[in-house]
Amino acid sequence: LICQLVVLPIIGYLLIIILKTPVELALGVMLIAAAPGGVTSNVLTKFANGDVALSISLTAFTSLISIVSVPYIVFLSIDLFNITYVEKEVSMLGISLKMFFVVTVPVIIGMIIRKFFSDFIENNMKIIEKIKTNKSIDNQTEIQKICLDKLQSSPLPNPRSEQWRLSNKSKLSNFLDYSVNEKDLKFDIPYPKNSQNTIRLIIGENCQIKLIEENYSIQQLSEDELQKYIKEQISFFKENENWSDLLNLSLSCKKNILGLKINGSKIPPIEIFSHASSNTLNAKTLVIFLEKNCDIELLQVNLGKENSSLSQSTFFCLEENSSINHGVVSYGENKSNLLNSLNVIQQKNSEYNLGSLHFKFNYARFEIRIKQSEGKAKTNIKGMQLTKKDEQISTYTKIDFHGPNGFLDQINKSLADDKSHAIFEGSIIVPKIAQK
Repeated sequence: LICQLVVLPIIGYLLIIILKTPVELALGVMLIAAAPGGVTSNVLTKFANGDVALSISLTAFTSLISIVSVPYIVFLSIDLFNITYVEKEVSMLGISLKMFFVVTVPVIIGMIIRKFFSDFIENNMKIIEKIKTNKSIDNQTEIQKICLDKLQSSPLPNPRSEQWRLSNKSKLSNFLDYSVNEKDLKFDIPYPKNSQNTIRLIIGENCQIKLIEENYSIQQLSEDELQKYIKEQISFFKENENWSDLLNLSLSCKKNILGLKINGSKIPPIEIFSHASSNTLNAKTLVIFLEKNCDIELLQVNLGKENSSLSQSTFFCLEENSSINHGVVSYGENKSNLLNSLNVIQQKNSEYNLGSLHFKFNYARFEIRIKQSEGKAKTNIKGMQLTKKDEQISTYTKIDFHGPNGFLDQINKSLADDKSHAIFEGSIIVPKIAQK
């Protein structure tokens, strides 16, 4: 503390005398030497595994003292350097008051927040610590390491960004409050099959599927194919916009990633389930390649358990002349949470039809990102979200046209009761290449 408040200004003064610095630069050097340490010093201390509590305490103390020390050193320097052309409006009291409002008031506000919102801060610090130290999960795969590296620069989404500004910070903190669980408990499907022909899969149950029929085939993607595709997608991810996917892929172990390659016609309906376990955070990932001239009907069901969090990321790649009728039903139980992201790439003459329903979640986000890579594709989106009590369910869409003659029809409806919040935000990107 003495080094920062006393020794540093003395060293600055001695350097000015030795180097015979011009008066204007000399005053600037003394001002910098007198300035208190900033928050960057605390961050660097954290990265260096130093005593963060001591660093923060010093920063807070020097910030408080600076309302007196900085004006004193500045005016003392003016006298030592015989500076006579200082404006009359400049006074020690004026500078002290400005320093108080700029430096001391934010410190006091921070102390108040720490006092009354400690649970929120501590929960966020837990996930930040896990990401920073790469200890979210043992025996990390290459994909998990890549995602964790990307998350290190942004462990939590920016609450001021357009995508996250309406998201309830306390509820997001609750989502992150559970420990990661790779082992799923026994799961009972809540309803019987509508037809014996229906193909039903559960992500996380090490399901093996290889159907090669006369008109169609459904096969699992090889580990190399999955790795290659996911790595390619990650390379385009932005830390804030794709935070949900980065978190999901940093937590999903191999057995919780299902990849399918589908082609042909007259394909039976497909149902795919993702589920959470009580008092844990589960992460599931689905990747589907739809080959040329393929037409499928797929129902995706996300089930939350009491006091649980489920992270679900889905990736579709639709080749030319393929189409999918995609239903997404997500429903939870008491105090269950969901982060559900959907990423679709459509090639020309493909058609993607989505119908979604989300309800009974304490906190849920449904992020839809669709890219028509060459234009000349059809996208139909129909969504609904139901909330009650103090629940929050949000839908965010981003439709990106990368070619002309693209088609979009989108409707989203919400029904909110009591103090709950149902949120919808969307963006449509039409660059010059897509305009005609």
